[in-house]
Amino acid sequence: MPEHMPTHLLSSKDLDRFLNVAARAAVRAGTAAHKRFGKARNIKRKGAIDLVTEADKAAEKLIRAAIEKKFPHHSFYGEESGRDLRTSEFVWVVDPIDGTTNFVHGYPFYAVSIGLVFQGETVLGCVYEPLTKSLYTAHTKASSKKNGRVIHVSRTARLIDSLMITGFYYNVMDNTGYDNMLEFNRIVKCTQGVRRDGSAVLDLCRVAEGAVEGFWEYSLAPWDVCAGGIIVQKAGGTVSGLDGKPYDIHSRKCIVASNGRVHGKFIRALKGRSAWHPSSVPSGKRPSVNIIPCAGTRT
Repeated sequence: MPEHMPTHLLSSKDLDRFLNVAARAAVRAGTAAHKRFGKARNIKRKGAIDLVTEADKAAEKLIRAAIEKKFPHHSFYGEESGRDLRTSEFVWVVDPIDGTTNFVHGYPFYAVSIGLVFQGETVLGCVYEPLTKSLYTAHTKASSKKNGRVIHVSRTARLIDSLMITGFYYNVMDNTGYDNMLEFNRIVKCTQGVRRDGSAVLDLCRVAEGAVEGFWEYSLAPWDVCAGGIIVQKAGGTVSGLDGKPYDIHSRKCIVASNGRVHGKFIRALKGRSAWHPSSVPSGKRPSVNIIPCAGTRT
């Protein structure tokens, strides 16, 4: 296939070929990494709480070798090795273990994430969860699937009926990023709950398969959201920034993903425009009757 071609000329056959290579690499890397699950050695720190292990590096090396063997002219952008010097319209964006802290502690929530960007647009995503042997896939001309079966976002339409999921990025301790506590406080009071499991890409997959209605997080890197974002979209969901506009995976700004039906209300609640909180009412004027926590939950 020619290296320079318009996005619309990428055929389903091309994308299937790319995805098959990514899927095989993800499964191989995840299977190898899982042998060290909870037993990682030579743990190093990239930040106060940002860990990297031998398993991360080995998994990324395996994935990179598999991709370069099939597509030697494509560029590679990995969490551990950074971006190579190749100039290509195709860029593979890889997180060898998303959820490294979980992996180190033996907490069962981590995954391998591989996305492909073509001419600035994410065209495929592949996520493998070794613990459950779940393979999530999607590309621009195919629906999202889990182990080969099509998946869909939930049909829930009210925030009060929704379960949400979020995360706190590694820079939460050094004051270089937003700590997300205000938004957490707002959303926990107008939904059925908020979960925090420590792997953004798996959080996005949970939105895609309808297990939760929405996800948000600040300061994420391209490898954290590239694959998961397209999996949500091709499952019928919506991915945007807090402004409601398409999300730029390089922005490091807040990502908001949902089933689409609650998206507008979700964003308004995150911004504090629909969430009721006792502190917003003078103490002498606070009502004694029960109040629905979030005005935006009624449709």
